[in-house]
Amino acid sequence: MGIPLDDPRGLTVTGGLPYFGGPGNNYVTNSIAEIMNRIRAQPGLRGMVTSNGNYVTKQSVGIYSTDEPERSFAPKDPAIYQAAINADKDRSSVEAANGAAEIET
Repeated sequence: MGIPLDDPRGLTVTGGLPYFGGPGNNYVTNSIAEIMNRIRAQPGLRGMVTSNGNYVTKQSVGIYSTDEPERSFAPKDPAIYQAAINADKDRSSVEAANGAAEIET
């Protein structure tokens, strides 16, 4: 990533821990609060907070700044994603495993 080992900014706002407060315990709120403290102290600064769900099945990212957004957030219609999922007919399933298999990860 090109970050020097002696970069004075540090990699996290939680003291280097990958979590703060424990998984499943609203831990990312602490990171958001600290990022807000830092960007309010230095207007124009940007901060990124990442998170994942308790079972690591959902990920999130938030970019925080004191700058006003150029345009309002407008999510895509979920029907677009659902149509792509519905169109993917390449996968088939069986009740019980039988024969050779290939594992994709």
